[in-house]
Amino acid sequence: MTGKTDYACGGSILDENTILTASHCVHTRRGVLPAARVLVHVGQINLKEASEYTQTLGAREIILHPGFSRNSIINDIALIKLSSNITMTKYVQPVCLWTMDSKKELIVGKNGTIVGFGLNEQDVVSERLKQALIGVADALTCIASDRSVFGTHLTSDMFCGKGQKGVSACNGDSGGGMFFEVGGKWFVRGLVSFTPLRGNTTLCDPLKYTAYTDVAKHLEWIKQYIDQRVLSFESDVLDIDYEEKLRLFNFQTCDSAECMKLYAQENIVLNLENKRLCAEIANNQDEQNCNALISGSPLQELKMFGGKEQYFLRGFELLGQACNARAPPIYNNIEAYIDWILYNMRYNEPEDLDMFKTNPLELVVTSNEDLDMRSKTLTALNPTTCQRQLAQEGFLTSTKTVPW
Repeated sequence: MTGKTDYACGGSILDENTILTASHCVHTRRGVLPAARVLVHVGQINLKEASEYTQTLGAREIILHPGFSRNSIINDIALIKLSSNITMTKYVQPVCLWTMDSKKELIVGKNGTIVGFGLNEQDVVSERLKQALIGVADALTCIASDRSVFGTHLTSDMFCGKGQKGVSACNGDSGGGMFFEVGGKWFVRGLVSFTPLRGNTTLCDPLKYTAYTDVAKHLEWIKQYIDQRVLSFESDVLDIDYEEKLRLFNFQTCDSAECMKLYAQENIVLNLENKRLCAEIANNQDEQNCNALISGSPLQELKMFGGKEQYFLRGFELLGQACNARAPPIYNNIEAYIDWILYNMRYNEPEDLDMFKTNPLELVVTSNEDLDMRSKTLTALNPTTCQRQLAQEGFLTSTKTVPW
């Protein structure tokens, strides 16, 4: 970089601090690029516009495959270890490594998906992220198409692919993955490596095949540097019915426009969108039995599920609010964060199962009186023993944070 950052290559997220890419993307004639010169953008779909989904992270270490040779493009695979962790969201997710049968014959004739910001039809870097279907060809077909290139450079640790006429990986797509969807999961099988050039230029020839590094052939090398739990095996699949749980979240809240109006009268600008919601006390009896809310108080909904009534978490109170406040309390809507929550819960396998012999509620509340099992309205869990509260102008301030 010379004072500015330029787009260079693609990559794939393997775990919270590891990016998979091609070696030639992070290697120059002078050797491996210094980590300080590399920035990684995840969740980006437009190079010119930042979005709320984009995260920018620095590199801590560049790991080249020890057998990489720039002259022959063998072992064209590398890892970028990040200086901070990626926050996984609905729009930023890791890809699965190919732990299935690695025989290339099984993918020949199949279509893989590639994505990238590589050169478009006008030979300029695409501003928007594009994707294309690429058919995998056998090695003999690939070599026969251009013996001067593939006959001397294609190895058993690579495979070839080409899309419909004029559809191809190109300059700028290097390091990006070729993905296959298997059983509802996306697996990375290839990395864009090289393609014959167009005439006497340094530009790709979109009518020719592209060579891909076969990631499955390098699995043992990759496993040295990543969280082993990202490896996907059939035994890892959790039997979770996501759709059924989402359908449970369907209760009526108070009118959003009216809620924002009431807060505007308190000189508080409120933007609810889909990540926040307002909920109000349902009847006078509940209002008389009200306990002041503290920030972080869970909002629960009583629903019939599996033939019995169960409490489901709907949100967390944001501000802390006294019972006599004129505006209804605001909650973070848990539905907007389900993907993030489930992703970060997926490896929670405690070594000592004895810890679960205690009722989990006892870890949060001091007695069963804190959880109103009789009310069929939305109920806020309010363990007042966890912190001291001070009422001030209808809202609460706290002397310490809620411990969960």
